[in-house]
Amino acid sequence: MKDTIIIQFKTTGAVEEFDWLIKIEDALSQGFAQNGKAVVDGHDFGSGNMNIFIFPNGGWSAAIDIALACLRRLGALDRAVIIKRSKTERYTVAWPTQFTGEFERL
Repeated sequence: MKDTIIIQFKTTGAVEEFDWLIKIEDALSQGFAQNGKAVVDGHDFGSGNMNIFIFPNGGWSAAIDIALACLRRLGALDRAVIIKRSKTERYTVAWPTQFTGEFERL
C-alpha cells in the first residue's frame, strides 16, 4: 500500500454531486500534472461519502498544500475532510486542523 491522501465529502447521492466531484478531481489532476507533487488516482462512493485518492510524490506537505489551495479556489474546502493514510494503514486527519467529527475509514 502507498501513502495516500484521501479527500472526503459527504453526499446524498445526487447526480449533481457526482458531476461536482468530477470537476474537483479534474482540477486536482491538472494542478498536480503541472508540478509533479502528486498523482490523482480516482474516486469512489459509499456509505454517504465521496472520496478522491491522491498519491503524493515525496512528502505529504506539498501535496496537501496544493490540494488545499485547489479546494479553496473551487469553493469546496468547507465541505472537505483531508485524510493522510500511511503505508501502515494509519489514518490522520490533516484538514480541518481542529477536526472533531468522524470520517468514513476505508
